[in-house]
Amino acid sequence: MDFLSKTYFNHTGLDYLLAILILISAYALRKIFTYLFTTLLFKVFHKYCAGVGQNKLTELLQKPFSVLVFLVSLYFAMAELNYPASWNTSLAKTSLPTIIFISCFKIALLASLIMMAVNLTEYVGLLLLYRAQNTASKTDDMLVPFIKESLKIIFIVLGVFVLLSKVFHVHLTAILGGAGIAGLAIALAAQETLGNLLGSFTIFLDKPFVVGDLVRIGAIHGRIEHIGFRSTRIRTLEKSYVTIPNKKMVDAELDNLTERTLYRVQFKLDFKYNSNPDSIRAFNIEIKNYLLNNPNIDENVSVYLHEMTSSALQVIIIYFVKTNDWEEHIVVKEATIYNILETAKTLQLELAFPSSSIYIESANNYTNKNI
Repeated sequence: MDFLSKTYFNHTGLDYLLAILILISAYALRKIFTYLFTTLLFKVFHKYCAGVGQNKLTELLQKPFSVLVFLVSLYFAMAELNYPASWNTSLAKTSLPTIIFISCFKIALLASLIMMAVNLTEYVGLLLLYRAQNTASKTDDMLVPFIKESLKIIFIVLGVFVLLSKVFHVHLTAILGGAGIAGLAIALAAQETLGNLLGSFTIFLDKPFVVGDLVRIGAIHGRIEHIGFRSTRIRTLEKSYVTIPNKKMVDAELDNLTERTLYRVQFKLDFKYNSNPDSIRAFNIEIKNYLLNNPNIDENVSVYLHEMTSSALQVIIIYFVKTNDWEEHIVVKEATIYNILETAKTLQLELAFPSSSIYIESANNYTNKNI
C-alpha cells in the first residue's frame, strides 16, 4: 500500500482517500440524512401538521438539505488539506485557490439555506391553507397565499443582503443607499409590474372577490382559483386556465356572480299568427302558475303577450331563480323549458320561425304565396 503512505502536495494518499470517502458517503447517504431531519422536524411540530403529511415536507427539503449535507461533508473533507506555498499571492495571506473555494462555498451554503427557508415557508403555507379551507370564511383562503409569497420574497432579499455583506464584503449602508436609487430606476422601468402589485393590495383590502367566487370580466367567465402578487388565475366554464394581471382585474368592470342574490332568466317565445288567442292566454296563466308554485323561483314573475312582431306573436317570460350557483340555476331553467314545451304542445300552440309573405300581382287577380 505504497500509495497510501506516499506524500502528494504535502498530504499522504490516505488523507486524500479519507477526504474522498467522506464526500462519497455524504452523497450516498444524503437521502437518509434528509429523511432523518424531516422526521425529527415533523415529530417536533406534528401537532400543527394536520392535513399535510411528512412526505410533502421531505419532498420540499430533499434538494436543499442534500446540498447542505454535501457542503458540510466537503468542509470536513477539505479542512485539513493545505495548498502548496507556490499558490500564495501577495494580495492575501491565504492562497488564491483557497479564497475562491471559500467564496464559492459560502455562496452555495447561503443558497441552500435560503432554499430551505423558502421551501419550509411553502410547507407552512400548505398547512395554513388546509386549515383555511376548513373555515367558513374565504378571506383566509386568499390571505394565506399572499403571506406565503411575501415571506418567500423577504427570505430571498435577506439572503441576497447577507451574501453581499459576508461574501463580497459590501457594507449594508452602501447596499441600502444603492437600493434607494435602484428602486427608483426599477419603479420607472417596471410601472406595469408595480401596478399589478398595487392591484393585489387593492384586491386584498377591498375584497371585490375571493378565491372560489364565480366572476365575469369581459368575455371571461369562471371561478377564481388563485390570487397572487402579479395576477389572478381563473378556471373558466370551458375548464381552461386564464391568467389576468391584477391591474386589469381592478380597473375593468367585474361582475361577481357569487354575490348575486337571484339569477334572472328571460325567454321570448314566438307563436304563429294563426294561434288561438284563448290558447295563448291559457298558456300564459299555466306558465305563471308553474313558476309561482316552484319553490326555487322568486315570486316576482312576469308572463305576458309582449309584442306583435313582423312574423309572430311574442310572449315574454321573466323570473328569478333563488340561488347564486350557476349550475343550480341551469337545472331550474332546464325544467322550466321542458314545462314550456309540454304546455305549448298541450294547447296546440306552434312556435313560429322568421318568415315573410310575397304578393305577386297579375292581370286578373292577386296571388298570395307564403315562403
